[in-house]
Amino acid sequence: MSLHLALADYDGKQVATLEEIRDSRAPTPEVLDEVIRISTAADGHVAAGATWLLRAWVEAGAVLTKSQMRALTSRLPEVNDPWARLHLCQTVRSLNVEPAHAEAFAGFLRSCRSSDRPFLRAWATDGLHALASAHPEYGAEATEAVEDALGDPAASVRARARRILDGR
Repeated sequence: MSLHLALADYDGKQVATLEEIRDSRAPTPEVLDEVIRISTAADGHVAAGATWLLRAWVEAGAVLTKSQMRALTSRLPEVNDPWARLHLCQTVRSLNVEPAHAEAFAGFLRSCRSSDRPFLRAWATDGLHALASAHPEYGAEATEAVEDALGDPAASVRARARRILDGR
């Protein structure tokens, strides 16, 4: 069964569905290619599920190839589902973002920082901080983002900023 078809059963809430998919497949190059391809699916639940899987596999040690990073980078502007955007923000800290892709990721994170969704703002700030760790040219922007987050009206955004400052 294709990954897209398996994700069609995901209702956007039952993480157990995603965990079952994650545990039943190895993150082979073909599976990672497919999950990147469907990260921009028109069905938001499919896109959110795909990015959740990508994040889970990358956090567990899967490494994207250069061509997979190019594919993911080219899709960033097309990721519209807020949960899919959140998962990608959370994934940045586990990715090896090459210099050629850093600005695309920075632009994506900037757009997420202006979201009306607090968790998206929080994790976009985290992602920008992680990006700046690998690409110092974003250091001043990341510092400003953390400072802004410390003054955010949402407690979750302020908490994430404090965790960034604590190194967590």
